[in-house]
Amino acid sequence: MISIIIPNYNKSQFVAETINSVKKQTYDNWEAIIIDDCSSDNSVEIIEELISNDNKFRLKVNFSNKGANYSRNLGIKEAKGDFIIFLDSDDILSKDCLKNRIEFFRESSNIDFAVFCMGSFNEVIGDNTFLWNKFEGNLVKRFLSHDLPWAIPSLLWKKSSLEMLKGFDESFKRYQDVELHIRAMLDDNINYAIQNSNKADCYYRISDERFGKDYFSFIQNKKNGVLHFISFFESYLKNIGNHKSIKYLKLTFFQFLSDLFFYYRQSALTLKEVEEVLDDIFKREIFVLLFSSKDVFFLKLYINLSKRKIYFKGLSLLIKKSLVN
Repeated sequence: MISIIIPNYNKSQFVAETINSVKKQTYDNWEAIIIDDCSSDNSVEIIEELISNDNKFRLKVNFSNKGANYSRNLGIKEAKGDFIIFLDSDDILSKDCLKNRIEFFRESSNIDFAVFCMGSFNEVIGDNTFLWNKFEGNLVKRFLSHDLPWAIPSLLWKKSSLEMLKGFDESFKRYQDVELHIRAMLDDNINYAIQNSNKADCYYRISDERFGKDYFSFIQNKKNGVLHFISFFESYLKNIGNHKSIKYLKLTFFQFLSDLFFYYRQSALTLKEVEEVLDDIFKREIFVLLFSSKDVFFLKLYINLSKRKIYFKGLSLLIKKSLVN
């Protein structure tokens, strides 16, 4: 059986579409566990109405906001299936998703998880043609660099393998799935397979709803998430003797800088807000530890030009190359 774990927080406008995509599966041996993380909207009422006459679904409600990783880990504990898919409550499964995945998994020998092609959409399937199906290169380095080859709904896991990895790290408020995927790929006991396909079997929603109306709070939270991610893996990679990969964390930081100034160029952030974010970053120990004087020179050049809303794609590529050489 496949257990579909769906954490939900304030996704009342999307959760019905997610649940209905699960109900339409052509593969029948599944259960769905929805964990509501103390939503303040009417998500729970919508979910209860949709699943009231369907014993394949179970709803668990956190009585305080615990975070997505707590909810996913609770789902792992509650799961009765041998296999697990994590589905966010605004994403969609194609009707043959489970059938495709279980067939591929059974054809592959001695694997702990499998990776599948995922599509993206904004409002309706088909309004965005981007596919998550580019799996070439060193995948660990790509994750450390925030050049993400896949996202959380792309995978089918063995439950026992997730338990061996001790699930998600609940200290992560952002980049939760990235942390788990890196840790899994660095574990010599974990094996995986990739289905190379141009046909998506699930769809990731790209929505401005995730930002809310307060871009400054969003970027502050993202900054803290980036710094936690970099600090964690700088220490983790040292502890396992993989010092050569630490430099790729610089690219995750540079991606954050790029996002910061993208919002500034769109007038979603003021210059004062940008400077407040940067001042905090430059004081952090991990920034001093990770970046050389040469790195700082190029970063400050980029920052000074970006403050004047001057953008050169060639400069960004040059800086990325410089950071890892």
